[in-house]
Amino acid sequence: MAKGPAPRGEYVGKSSVFSTRIRPDLRQKLDQAAKKSGRSLSQEIEHRLRRTFVEDEKISDSFGDRRTFLLMRMMAMAIRFKGDDKRPGEWLENPDDFEIAIAAALSVLEAVRPPGAVDSGNPFLAHGVKMKAAGISFDIWNEIKQSNPALPLNQGTRAEHWNAMAKADLGEIADRVRLPASTEDEGEQS
Repeated sequence: MAKGPAPRGEYVGKSSVFSTRIRPDLRQKLDQAAKKSGRSLSQEIEHRLRRTFVEDEKISDSFGDRRTFLLMRMMAMAIRFKGDDKRPGEWLENPDDFEIAIAAALSVLEAVRPPGAVDSGNPFLAHGVKMKAAGISFDIWNEIKQSNPALPLNQGTRAEHWNAMAKADLGEIADRVRLPASTEDEGEQS
């Protein structure tokens, strides 16, 4: 025997029922959202649940996983709220503020450093952490600097479009980046 009203709209034909307990404040928010969207409460709940899976995929594509996303967000907050009321992004123009921003962002990561010593036998670390980090940074900046901000929307990969957007949005900041001379020379020769 069916309980409640028959499904309608985009949810017609669905028969799986899921029952759960929620807090009253969440129920109130869901009721308000359902009214605003014109969905039934059940449709609103399913819509929001489905949306979380899409958002999780976006986070995974951009940051690898939710924990990395949250740490990056905390680093951005540390840079933004470094204790003054300067306009957002001003830290990119002032060397003193830039140093504070770097220290604040690194402090977020240092606070969650895994316990234990660094493996001195690790071949990647044996060649130098800074060298490895510089290589990663170089690869990222090189892709951005070589991108075409006018890349047609119907051409290129998602990564190429992201790089083009970054180059266009960063403007002169991207131009500040100095890649090793040998690589810039190779790019000019090709």
